[in-house]
Amino acid sequence: MKYFQHRTALKDDENMKALISQFGYAGYGWFFRIQEVLAHKMDETDRCHYEQPSTEWCSLLKVKRKQLVCFLKALEKLFGFKVVCSDLLIRISDPKLLERHDNYTKRCRQKAAQGQNNDGKMSPLEVEVEVKKNKTPGREKPAPRKLFFSSEDLEIATSFWVSISRLYPTTKEPDLKKWANDVRLMRVVDKRTTEQIKEVFKYANNDNRFWASTVLSASGLRNNFDKIVAQMGDTKKRAANSNCGTSRRLVF
Repeated sequence: MKYFQHRTALKDDENMKALISQFGYAGYGWFFRIQEVLAHKMDETDRCHYEQPSTEWCSLLKVKRKQLVCFLKALEKLFGFKVVCSDLLIRISDPKLLERHDNYTKRCRQKAAQGQNNDGKMSPLEVEVEVKKNKTPGREKPAPRKLFFSSEDLEIATSFWVSISRLYPTTKEPDLKKWANDVRLMRVVDKRTTEQIKEVFKYANNDNRFWASTVLSASGLRNNFDKIVAQMGDTKKRAANSNCGTSRRLVF
C-alpha cells in the first residue's frame, strides 16, 4: 500500500482521546507510525501485519519494551489491533487497515488480479508488450565505449586544453580522457610521433587566420592533421624563399 486514508478528525474520536490521555500526543504519533509500517508491508495478499524483533519496534518508536507492551495493549483494546508476542518477536496486525485502501493500491491490486486468466495464461495485453520488446532489441542502451591511453597521451591532451582555453576562456571544459584517446589514435593508428603531434597542434593554435578557431579538440586536430601539415610545408617554403631573397640582396 502506497497510501492509506487518514481521518482528519481522528484526534476527536473517543478512542483516540483515550489513547492521547494515556500516552500523550506521542501515542498519537506511535499509532500512525505503526500504521505506516503495516501499510508499507502490505501486498496483493491483503496482508495487514508485520513481525519483527521487539528491539526493532522499540527502536522504531523510541520507547522501552515495557512502554511498548503497554501501548500495544491499548491498541488492542481501543482499536482492535491484534498483537502476538513471543520471547523475541512481536507481530502486530490491523485488520481495519484493509478498509482504508487508497485508489493507487486498489488499481495495483486490480491490475495484478487481471494479469492472469483463469487458465494461468498471460493476458493479451501482456503478450503484446512482450512481442514488442522482442521486436525492438536495438533500443537497448549500448555499453559505454572503453578508452585506452597512456599517461603521456593524457598529458598531451591536457596541454592542448590549456592552450585552447587561453584563446577561448569561455570554452566548456572537455572530457580529457576522450581527448587522450584521440591522441593515442593519432600515434597508434595514424602513425604520428608525439613530436609531430605537438608541433602540428602548436602551429594550428598559433594560426590566427583559420586553424586556431577550427582545431578546438584533439579529434579536430586528428581530422585536419594532413591539411595543417600541408599548410606548414607551404609556409616553410615561403619562409625559405624569403630568406634566400634577403641573402641575395645582402650579397649584392
